[in-house]
This record gives sequence, structure tokens and C-alpha cells, in this order.
Amino acid sequence: MTLNAKHLFNAWENQKHFLSKDDADQFHHLTAKLLFLSQHGRPDIRTAVSFLLNLDARGPVNTQWWVDALYATHPDMKSHTGGVMSLGRGATYSTADKQKIVTRSSTEGELVGLHDVMPQVVWTNNFIECQGYGTQLATVYIRIIKVQYC
Repeated sequence: MTLNAKHLFNAWENQKHFLSKDDADQFHHLTAKLLFLSQHGRPDIRTAVSFLLNLDARGPVNTQWWVDALYATHPDMKSHTGGVMSLGRGATYSTADKQKIVTRSSTEGELVGLHDVMPQVVWTNNFIECQGYGTQLATVYIRIIKVQYC
């Protein structure tokens, strides 16, 4: 449960109010600082900062994910999963974690990696829809197959 107000990330498409030049410059300056902070010390705020950076998006939002797994890279023979999401302008979210189970093949490691990242894929799609933006299929790329989630 979060203590944030319900209107925290609300964005209205039909609102035609634009910032003045000075306010727009200040907004971009502060957003750039937040982006730096999210990359170097606070990865937990990356989703909110990415939302701010993409406020000017028109039409449905298409999220693309890349998931990869390195087979048996740890001393206990567990694999390692990495995932990256993009809204079309660089990495918006990234993760890298040791898998919790031992897999018997690199293909199985890829599928476990996909399983580990899918909750974030679903959450991100739901988050974007709750902000009033339409979403297309979320495309997830892994080495063995291409998956589309709606």
C-alpha cells in the first residue's frame, strides 16, 4: 500500500494548458536532475521520471522489453537474468537478478528469466493504462522467441 495521493500520476489528454517558456525550462532542468538521480542512486524513481519525460506522447504507448539470461554463471550453478524496457527513447527500466532456481539448460534459463520479468511487464502496462494513455501490445524479446502481451 502506498501513501501517495490518487491523482499523483494523472495526466489528461484533453487538457490544453501549456507551460510558459520559463516554467518549461525549469521543468526540463528539474526532470534532467531527477533522471540523473534515478540512474546513479535511486532506481526506484525511474518509472515516475520516465513518465514525466514521456508526457508529450500521443496515441497508444508501445512498451518494448528485452530479456536475457546467462546460464550457470554463479558458483552455485544458478543463472542470471537481465531485463530492459523502452518506451521508444532509451532504457526506461532495467533489472538484473540472480535466478532463484537451478536450471538444466540455457533455454530453461531464458524461460525462467522471462518468468521473472513478466510481473513488471504486466504492472507497467497497467500503470500506463491507469494514467489515461492507451497501450498497444507489450513486446518482449528473448533469444528463443518473441512474445506479445496485451
